[in-house]
Amino acid sequence: MTDRAGDPAPSVRFDPSSPVERMVQPTPRALAERAAHLIAAATGSTDAVEEAARRLPAYLPAAVRWQLVAAVEVQADRIARSRHPMLADMFGAGPIPWACWQAELIEPWPILADSAARLGKALPTLTAPALQVAIQQ
Repeated sequence: MTDRAGDPAPSVRFDPSSPVERMVQPTPRALAERAAHLIAAATGSTDAVEEAARRLPAYLPAAVRWQLVAAVEVQADRIARSRHPMLADMFGAGPIPWACWQAELIEPWPILADSAARLGKALPTLTAPALQVAIQQ
């Protein structure tokens, strides 16, 4: 198989070049990349997204941590459903937690790697609770 220039097309493979123990940057892309590294490098992983989230900086509020995990799981769910429609029908309406997909897929890391490529670098935005309250005079 070749690309448009006639060069051989690169095969799909995963090369975990960075150590898995480092702290994860607080971005959806970095979280998805770390989760893909965990699946490829650690055979005992059962929920790579949650395991990667444990490596997020401790200063992050729980709400931001939850939003980062949710962003990765929603994107991974979309990609997994497009690639495995029969399994998606079995799971029902989504999005579902990544652990469900990971338990059923033979090679789940490409889905997380593609999720990382599609996700942005920005932190989720939070509206402060004080700004949601209207002050009446």
